[in-house]
Amino acid sequence: MPLDAWFISPGLVGCAFVNAYGENAGGGPVADRAAQHKDRLAALVRDLATALDPVRAPQLQKELMLLIEGAIVRASLGRRPEVAHIARTIAVLLVGDPASAPSRTNPVAAVRRAANERRLPARRGGDVTTP
Repeated sequence: MPLDAWFISPGLVGCAFVNAYGENAGGGPVADRAAQHKDRLAALVRDLATALDPVRAPQLQKELMLLIEGAIVRASLGRRPEVAHIARTIAVLLVGDPASAPSRTNPVAAVRRAANERRLPARRGGDVTTP
């Protein structure tokens, strides 16, 4: 499910993993599982950032994770589909425009390869791309 569709869905209450973490005061097995999910998401973002720019990957991963988490929180405060568009715009500012990259290093293909090699477990409904 694309983020803009998720962000306007009637059942949106934010990230279930973040909610579970908070509801369990950051401790216990539920909170541990939530932290594991976020670690897997961070690893996926790291792989994607490395495919785009190996030198900047560590900093880019931190920036993109904050962007992802912030977009989810902001959207959950009122079904705001424009948040997905704003997040995409910021992501392009962070990583550059893949369309303008030299053809010998195709970042779009590299990102797709990295995404296919390292998928997050499917969420309810089979969605593997929405954090």
